[in-house]
Amino acid sequence: MKYLLAIIIFCTLTFTCAAQNVGIGIQTPHASAALDVTSSTRGILFPRMSTIARLAINNPAQGLLVYDSTIKQMQYYDGSSWRAIFPDNTGWRTGDPIAPIQGTTPFIPILTENDKRLVFVGGTDIQDLALAGTGWKGGGLIVKGVDYEVGVYDYLTFDGNGIEARRLALGETIKRNLTLNRYNGNVAIGDNGGSHARLEISGSVGASVAMFGADKYGVTISADNPEIGFNYFYNNGTKTIKAGYGGYIGMTPGNGNIYIGNFDGAQSTTNFGAITGASIKMYILQNGNVGIGTTNPTYKLSVNGNIRSKEVVVESNWADYVFKDDYALLSLKETEKFILENKHLPGVPSAKEIQENGLAIGDLQTKMMAKIEELTLHIIELEKQVVALKNRK
Repeated sequence: MKYLLAIIIFCTLTFTCAAQNVGIGIQTPHASAALDVTSSTRGILFPRMSTIARLAINNPAQGLLVYDSTIKQMQYYDGSSWRAIFPDNTGWRTGDPIAPIQGTTPFIPILTENDKRLVFVGGTDIQDLALAGTGWKGGGLIVKGVDYEVGVYDYLTFDGNGIEARRLALGETIKRNLTLNRYNGNVAIGDNGGSHARLEISGSVGASVAMFGADKYGVTISADNPEIGFNYFYNNGTKTIKAGYGGYIGMTPGNGNIYIGNFDGAQSTTNFGAITGASIKMYILQNGNVGIGTTNPTYKLSVNGNIRSKEVVVESNWADYVFKDDYALLSLKETEKFILENKHLPGVPSAKEIQENGLAIGDLQTKMMAKIEELTLHIIELEKQVVALKNRK
Protein backbone atom coordinates (compact mmCIF):
# COMPACT_ATOMS: atom_id res chain seq x y z
CA MET A 1 0.00 0.00 0.00
CA LYS A 2 2.85 2.39 0.84
CA TYR A 3 4.52 1.74 -2.52
CA LEU A 4 1.26 2.37 -4.40
CA LEU A 5 0.72 5.64 -2.52
CA ALA A 6 4.26 6.77 -3.31
CA ILE A 7 3.78 6.04 -7.02
CA ILE A 8 0.53 8.00 -7.07
CA ILE A 9 2.14 11.03 -5.37
CA PHE A 10 5.14 10.90 -7.74
CA CYS A 11 2.94 10.85 -10.84
CA THR A 12 0.84 13.69 -9.46
CA LEU A 13 3.89 15.90 -8.82
CA THR A 14 5.80 15.21 -12.01
CA PHE A 15 3.38 14.19 -14.77
CA THR A 16 0.14 15.67 -15.93
CA CYS A 17 -1.72 13.64 -18.54
CA ALA A 18 -4.76 14.94 -20.37
CA ALA A 19 -6.20 13.09 -23.37
CA GLN A 20 -2.93 12.02 -25.06
CA ASN A 21 -0.81 14.97 -23.86
CA VAL A 22 1.95 14.45 -21.31
CA GLY A 23 3.43 17.30 -19.31
CA ILE A 24 6.64 17.28 -17.28
CA GLY A 25 7.13 20.23 -14.97
CA ILE A 26 3.86 21.83 -16.18
CA GLN A 27 0.26 21.41 -14.98
CA THR A 28 -1.40 21.97 -18.35
CA PRO A 29 0.59 20.64 -21.34
CA HIS A 30 0.07 22.45 -24.63
CA ALA A 31 -2.66 20.91 -26.76
CA SER A 32 -0.41 20.69 -29.82
CA ALA A 33 2.32 18.75 -27.98
CA ALA A 34 2.28 15.07 -27.20
CA LEU A 35 5.05 15.79 -24.67
CA ASP A 36 5.45 19.23 -23.08
CA VAL A 37 8.59 19.64 -20.91
CA THR A 38 9.08 22.85 -18.93
CA SER A 39 12.20 23.74 -16.88
CA SER A 40 14.36 26.79 -16.27
CA THR A 41 17.32 24.84 -14.85
CA ARG A 42 17.57 21.62 -16.85
CA GLY A 43 17.37 20.35 -20.42
CA ILE A 44 16.55 17.21 -22.36
CA LEU A 45 19.34 14.66 -22.78
CA PHE A 46 18.96 12.62 -25.95
CA PRO A 47 20.37 9.11 -26.24
CA ARG A 48 24.18 9.26 -26.66
CA MET A 49 26.09 6.64 -28.58
CA SER A 50 29.11 6.12 -30.81
CA THR A 51 28.93 6.12 -34.60
CA ILE A 52 29.34 2.34 -34.60
CA ALA A 53 26.44 1.92 -32.18
CA ARG A 54 24.23 4.35 -34.14
CA LEU A 55 24.83 2.57 -37.44
CA ALA A 56 24.11 -0.76 -35.72
CA ILE A 57 20.53 0.25 -34.75
CA ASN A 58 18.25 -2.31 -36.37
CA ASN A 59 15.54 -0.83 -38.63
CA PRO A 60 15.61 2.73 -37.21
CA ALA A 61 12.34 4.64 -37.38
CA GLN A 62 12.08 7.66 -39.66
CA GLY A 63 12.75 10.73 -37.52
CA LEU A 64 14.78 8.85 -34.90
CA LEU A 65 17.06 11.36 -33.14
CA VAL A 66 20.31 10.55 -31.29
CA TYR A 67 23.56 12.27 -30.33
CA ASP A 68 26.65 10.78 -32.00
CA SER A 69 29.43 11.07 -29.42
CA THR A 70 32.14 10.06 -31.93
CA ILE A 71 31.64 12.99 -34.32
CA LYS A 72 29.89 15.22 -31.72
CA GLN A 73 26.75 15.80 -33.82
CA MET A 74 23.02 15.43 -33.54
CA GLN A 75 21.93 12.82 -36.09
CA TYR A 76 18.46 11.92 -37.32
CA TYR A 77 17.22 9.12 -39.60
CA ASP A 78 15.24 10.34 -42.62
CA GLY A 79 13.89 6.93 -43.57
CA SER A 80 16.78 5.91 -45.78
CA SER A 81 19.97 7.32 -44.26
CA TRP A 82 21.34 9.21 -41.27
CA ARG A 83 21.72 13.01 -41.58
CA ALA A 84 23.51 15.56 -39.39
CA ILE A 85 21.70 18.51 -37.81
CA PHE A 86 23.89 21.59 -37.49
CA PRO A 87 23.58 25.40 -37.24
CA ASP A 88 24.54 27.89 -39.92
CA ASN A 89 24.02 31.64 -40.40
CA THR A 90 20.36 31.12 -41.38
CA GLY A 91 19.30 28.68 -38.63
CA TRP A 92 19.39 24.90 -38.36
CA ARG A 93 20.16 22.76 -41.38
CA THR A 94 20.41 19.08 -42.12
CA GLY A 95 23.44 17.35 -43.52
CA ASP A 96 21.92 16.34 -46.85
CA PRO A 97 24.86 15.98 -49.27
CA ILE A 98 23.13 17.64 -52.25
CA ALA A 99 20.58 20.06 -50.76
CA PRO A 100 22.98 23.00 -50.16
CA ILE A 101 23.75 23.08 -53.90
CA GLN A 102 20.98 24.22 -56.23
CA GLY A 103 20.80 24.26 -60.00
CA THR A 104 19.89 22.36 -63.08
CA THR A 105 21.27 18.90 -63.72
CA PRO A 106 23.52 17.37 -64.74
CA PHE A 107 25.69 17.39 -61.66
CA ILE A 108 27.42 14.33 -60.26
CA PRO A 109 28.20 13.96 -56.54
CA ILE A 110 31.67 12.47 -56.36
CA LEU A 111 32.06 12.46 -52.58
CA THR A 112 29.06 12.86 -50.30
CA GLU A 113 30.13 12.67 -46.65
CA ASN A 114 28.31 15.23 -44.54
CA ASP A 115 31.42 17.29 -43.84
CA LYS A 116 33.13 16.87 -47.25
CA ARG A 117 31.42 17.78 -50.51
CA LEU A 118 32.92 17.37 -53.98
CA VAL A 119 30.50 18.08 -56.81
CA PHE A 120 31.31 18.10 -60.51
CA VAL A 121 29.07 20.23 -62.68
CA GLY A 122 28.64 18.92 -66.19
CA GLY A 123 27.91 22.17 -67.99
CA THR A 124 24.97 24.19 -66.70
CA ASP A 125 25.45 26.77 -63.99
CA ILE A 126 24.81 25.87 -60.36
CA GLN A 127 25.02 28.04 -57.32
CA ASP A 128 25.69 27.22 -53.68
CA LEU A 129 23.24 28.95 -51.35
CA ALA A 130 26.03 30.47 -49.28
CA LEU A 131 27.88 31.71 -52.39
CA ALA A 132 24.90 33.58 -53.84
CA GLY A 133 25.63 37.26 -54.44
CA THR A 134 29.39 36.94 -53.87
CA GLY A 135 30.55 36.89 -57.47
CA TRP A 136 30.18 33.13 -57.93
CA LYS A 137 29.77 32.62 -61.66
CA GLY A 138 28.56 29.02 -61.51
CA GLY A 139 29.64 25.98 -63.41
CA GLY A 140 32.80 24.02 -62.68
CA LEU A 141 33.79 22.35 -59.45
CA ILE A 142 33.00 23.01 -55.79
CA VAL A 143 34.91 21.43 -52.94
CA LYS A 144 33.10 22.13 -49.70
CA GLY A 145 34.21 21.39 -46.14
CA VAL A 146 32.16 22.00 -43.00
CA ASP A 147 33.21 22.25 -39.37
CA TYR A 148 29.92 21.60 -37.58
CA GLU A 149 31.29 22.32 -34.12
CA VAL A 150 32.04 25.99 -34.83
CA GLY A 151 29.74 26.54 -37.82
CA VAL A 152 32.46 27.26 -40.40
CA TYR A 153 32.23 26.40 -44.10
CA ASP A 154 35.26 26.22 -46.39
CA TYR A 155 34.88 26.32 -50.16
CA LEU A 156 37.31 25.69 -52.98
CA THR A 157 35.55 26.78 -56.17
CA PHE A 158 36.53 26.38 -59.80
CA ASP A 159 34.16 28.35 -62.00
CA GLY A 160 34.02 30.64 -65.01
CA ASN A 161 35.94 33.37 -63.16
CA GLY A 162 38.83 31.32 -61.86
CA ILE A 163 39.84 29.48 -58.70
CA GLU A 164 38.90 30.76 -55.25
CA ALA A 165 39.22 29.61 -51.65
CA ARG A 166 36.45 31.06 -49.50
CA ARG A 167 35.34 30.87 -45.89
CA LEU A 168 31.95 31.36 -44.27
CA ALA A 169 31.63 31.57 -40.48
CA LEU A 170 28.38 31.51 -38.53
CA GLY A 171 26.84 35.00 -38.47
CA GLU A 172 29.36 36.45 -40.94
CA THR A 173 29.47 37.16 -44.66
CA ILE A 174 31.54 34.92 -46.89
CA LYS A 175 35.17 35.96 -47.33
CA ARG A 176 37.68 35.27 -50.05
CA ASN A 177 41.02 33.94 -48.85
CA LEU A 178 42.66 33.17 -52.19
CA THR A 179 41.71 34.10 -55.76
CA LEU A 180 43.29 33.17 -59.09
CA ASN A 181 41.65 35.08 -61.92
CA ARG A 182 41.43 32.96 -65.06
CA TYR A 183 41.26 35.96 -67.43
CA ASN A 184 44.35 37.94 -66.47
CA GLY A 185 46.20 35.52 -64.18
CA ASN A 186 46.10 37.95 -61.24
CA VAL A 187 46.44 36.36 -57.81
CA ALA A 188 44.77 37.81 -54.71
CA ILE A 189 45.34 36.72 -51.11
CA GLY A 190 42.73 38.03 -48.74
CA ASP A 191 39.21 39.37 -49.17
CA ASN A 192 39.62 41.22 -52.46
CA GLY A 193 39.39 40.56 -56.19
CA GLY A 194 43.01 41.12 -57.17
CA SER A 195 42.24 43.84 -59.72
CA HIS A 196 45.05 46.26 -58.81
CA ALA A 197 48.21 44.17 -59.24
CA ARG A 198 49.46 40.81 -60.47
CA LEU A 199 49.76 39.77 -56.81
CA GLU A 200 47.49 41.58 -54.36
CA ILE A 201 47.50 40.81 -50.64
CA SER A 202 45.06 42.24 -48.11
CA GLY A 203 45.18 41.73 -44.37
CA SER A 204 48.19 41.06 -42.19
CA VAL A 205 49.49 39.02 -39.27
CA GLY A 206 50.31 41.71 -36.75
CA ALA A 207 51.67 44.30 -39.19
CA SER A 208 53.35 41.73 -41.46
CA VAL A 209 51.76 41.24 -44.89
CA ALA A 210 54.38 38.98 -46.48
CA MET A 211 57.57 37.20 -45.44
CA PHE A 212 60.14 35.92 -47.91
CA GLY A 213 62.82 33.49 -46.78
CA ALA A 214 61.24 32.56 -43.46
CA ASP A 215 63.91 29.87 -43.00
CA LYS A 216 66.75 32.31 -43.78
CA TYR A 217 67.73 35.87 -42.98
CA GLY A 218 64.68 36.96 -44.96
CA VAL A 219 62.72 40.04 -45.91
CA THR A 220 59.23 41.14 -44.79
CA ILE A 221 56.69 43.65 -46.03
CA SER A 222 54.54 45.37 -43.41
CA ALA A 223 51.35 47.45 -43.62
CA ASP A 224 49.95 50.50 -41.78
CA ASN A 225 53.36 52.15 -41.43
CA PRO A 226 54.54 50.50 -44.66
CA GLU A 227 58.00 49.01 -44.13
CA ILE A 228 60.44 46.59 -45.68
CA GLY A 229 62.13 44.66 -42.90
CA PHE A 230 65.52 42.99 -43.27
CA ASN A 231 65.55 39.98 -40.96
CA TYR A 232 62.88 41.92 -39.06
CA PHE A 233 59.08 41.91 -38.73
CA TYR A 234 56.42 43.24 -36.37
CA ASN A 235 53.88 40.92 -34.73
CA ASN A 236 53.04 41.74 -31.11
CA GLY A 237 56.41 43.42 -30.85
CA THR A 238 59.56 43.85 -32.93
CA LYS A 239 61.16 40.51 -33.85
CA THR A 240 63.78 39.00 -36.13
CA ILE A 241 63.27 36.08 -38.51
CA LYS A 242 66.61 34.48 -37.57
CA ALA A 243 68.62 35.17 -34.44
CA GLY A 244 70.83 38.21 -35.00
CA TYR A 245 70.57 41.79 -36.23
CA GLY A 246 67.62 43.46 -37.96
CA GLY A 247 66.96 46.63 -39.94
CA TYR A 248 64.16 48.36 -41.84
CA ILE A 249 63.21 51.06 -44.31
CA GLY A 250 59.76 52.61 -44.25
CA MET A 251 57.46 55.56 -44.84
CA THR A 252 55.25 57.52 -42.45
CA PRO A 253 51.81 57.85 -44.15
CA GLY A 254 50.91 60.99 -42.21
CA ASN A 255 53.68 63.08 -43.77
CA GLY A 256 55.21 60.92 -46.50
CA ASN A 257 58.69 61.00 -44.97
CA ILE A 258 61.01 58.03 -45.56
CA TYR A 259 63.24 56.58 -42.86
CA ILE A 260 65.96 53.96 -42.45
CA GLY A 261 66.61 52.36 -39.09
CA ASN A 262 68.07 49.47 -37.12
CA PHE A 263 68.22 48.38 -33.48
CA ASP A 264 71.30 50.27 -32.33
CA GLY A 265 73.53 47.21 -32.21
CA ALA A 266 71.04 44.98 -30.39
CA GLN A 267 70.46 41.36 -31.51
CA SER A 268 67.79 38.75 -30.93
CA THR A 269 69.00 35.47 -29.46
CA THR A 270 66.42 33.11 -31.02
CA ASN A 271 64.71 32.60 -34.36
CA PHE A 272 61.50 34.67 -34.47
CA GLY A 273 62.68 36.18 -31.20
CA ALA A 274 62.19 39.66 -29.76
CA ILE A 275 64.58 42.51 -30.51
CA THR A 276 64.48 45.96 -28.88
CA GLY A 277 66.01 49.39 -29.36
CA ALA A 278 64.53 50.46 -32.73
CA SER A 279 66.28 53.65 -33.81
CA ILE A 280 65.91 55.73 -36.98
CA LYS A 281 69.32 56.52 -38.47
CA MET A 282 68.38 58.42 -41.65
CA TYR A 283 65.34 60.53 -42.50
CA ILE A 284 64.26 61.93 -45.88
CA LEU A 285 61.63 64.66 -45.90
CA GLN A 286 59.15 65.37 -48.69
CA ASN A 287 61.11 68.49 -49.64
CA GLY A 288 64.22 66.38 -50.26
CA ASN A 289 66.07 67.29 -47.07
CA VAL A 290 68.10 64.38 -45.72
CA GLY A 291 68.90 63.91 -42.07
CA ILE A 292 71.56 61.60 -40.64
CA GLY A 293 71.24 61.29 -36.88
CA THR A 294 68.32 63.73 -36.92
CA THR A 295 64.65 63.44 -37.87
CA ASN A 296 64.28 67.16 -38.61
CA PRO A 297 66.80 68.06 -41.31
CA THR A 298 66.64 71.77 -42.12
CA TYR A 299 69.17 71.57 -44.97
CA LYS A 300 69.49 69.30 -48.01
CA LEU A 301 71.89 67.30 -45.84
CA SER A 302 71.80 67.66 -42.05
CA VAL A 303 74.25 65.52 -40.08
CA ASN A 304 74.16 65.23 -36.32
CA GLY A 305 77.73 63.93 -35.92
CA ASN A 306 81.20 64.04 -37.40
CA ILE A 307 82.03 63.72 -41.10
CA ARG A 308 85.32 62.47 -42.53
CA SER A 309 86.07 62.76 -46.23
CA LYS A 310 88.96 62.67 -48.68
CA GLU A 311 87.70 65.80 -50.36
CA VAL A 312 84.69 68.08 -50.38
CA VAL A 313 83.79 70.09 -53.48
CA VAL A 314 81.71 73.18 -52.72
CA GLU A 315 80.08 75.22 -55.45
CA SER A 316 80.03 78.91 -54.52
CA ASN A 317 80.42 82.42 -55.95
CA TRP A 318 84.09 83.40 -55.73
CA ALA A 319 85.61 86.63 -54.41
CA ASP A 320 87.14 88.08 -57.56
CA TYR A 321 84.74 90.99 -57.20
CA VAL A 322 87.42 92.47 -54.85
CA PHE A 323 89.56 93.30 -57.89
CA LYS A 324 86.85 95.30 -59.65
CA ASP A 325 87.39 99.05 -59.95
CA ASP A 326 84.18 99.90 -58.09
CA TYR A 327 84.94 97.67 -55.08
CA ALA A 328 84.93 99.68 -51.84
CA LEU A 329 88.17 98.51 -50.23
CA LEU A 330 88.38 99.53 -46.58
CA SER A 331 91.58 101.19 -45.52
CA LEU A 332 93.69 99.54 -42.84
CA LYS A 333 92.67 102.35 -40.49
CA GLU A 334 88.98 101.59 -41.12
CA THR A 335 89.62 97.89 -40.66
CA GLU A 336 91.38 98.52 -37.36
CA LYS A 337 88.48 100.61 -36.12
CA PHE A 338 85.95 97.86 -37.02
CA ILE A 339 88.03 95.21 -35.25
CA LEU A 340 88.32 97.29 -32.08
CA GLU A 341 84.55 97.85 -32.02
CA ASN A 342 83.30 94.37 -33.08
CA LYS A 343 86.13 91.97 -32.23
CA HIS A 344 86.04 90.26 -35.65
CA LEU A 345 86.92 91.08 -39.25
CA PRO A 346 84.42 93.08 -41.31
CA GLY A 347 82.31 90.84 -43.57
CA VAL A 348 83.15 87.71 -41.55
CA PRO A 349 80.62 86.13 -39.08
CA SER A 350 81.38 86.43 -35.39
CA ALA A 351 82.08 83.48 -33.09
CA LYS A 352 78.56 83.81 -31.66
CA GLU A 353 76.98 83.58 -35.11
CA ILE A 354 79.03 80.47 -35.93
CA GLN A 355 78.01 78.81 -32.67
CA GLU A 356 74.32 79.55 -33.23
CA ASN A 357 73.98 78.96 -36.99
CA GLY A 358 76.93 76.77 -37.87
CA LEU A 359 79.62 77.41 -40.42
CA ALA A 360 78.64 77.69 -44.08
CA ILE A 361 81.79 76.37 -45.73
CA GLY A 362 81.18 77.76 -49.22
CA ASP A 363 80.16 81.21 -48.03
CA LEU A 364 82.97 81.44 -45.47
CA GLN A 365 85.59 80.27 -47.95
CA THR A 366 84.50 83.06 -50.30
CA LYS A 367 84.71 85.64 -47.51
CA MET A 368 88.14 84.38 -46.43
CA MET A 369 89.37 84.61 -50.02
CA ALA A 370 87.99 88.17 -50.18
CA LYS A 371 90.07 89.03 -47.10
CA ILE A 372 93.16 87.47 -48.70
CA GLU A 373 92.57 89.48 -51.86
CA GLU A 374 91.99 92.67 -49.83
CA LEU A 375 95.20 91.98 -47.92
CA THR A 376 97.01 91.43 -51.22
CA LEU A 377 95.81 94.82 -52.49
CA HIS A 378 97.01 96.49 -49.30
CA ILE A 379 100.44 94.80 -49.61
CA ILE A 380 100.72 95.95 -53.21
CA GLU A 381 99.89 99.51 -52.13
CA LEU A 382 102.42 99.34 -49.28
CA GLU A 383 105.10 98.08 -51.70
CA LYS A 384 104.45 101.05 -53.94
CA GLN A 385 104.92 103.39 -50.99
CA VAL A 386 108.18 101.62 -50.01
CA VAL A 387 109.53 101.95 -53.54
CA ALA A 388 108.57 105.66 -53.66
CA LEU A 389 110.46 106.26 -50.38
CA LYS A 390 113.54 104.51 -51.71
CA ASN A 391 113.48 106.63 -54.89
CA ARG A 392 113.44 109.83 -52.85
CA LYS A 393 116.80 108.92 -51.37
